[in-house]
Amino acid sequence: MLKHNSNYSNHRFFCIEAILHYNIGKTGNITSFHFPTMKESLKLISTITIFATASTLTANYIETLFT
Repeated sequence: MLKHNSNYSNHRFFCIEAILHYNIGKTGNITSFHFPTMKESLKLISTITIFATASTLTANYIETLFT
């Protein structure tokens, strides 16, 4: 059975992960927290959307193979 909320859950998880990686890359540690600029945010969101969708489609395809 396909799960329609999977993409939303993946997207939220990847957004949190992307913000953490963004901050580590900008500051070198995880203790300081900065939000990306609008341009950087749009790049992050588009990348996350592509990979969250790919992840969901792959997981759903694998699930259909084994059910």
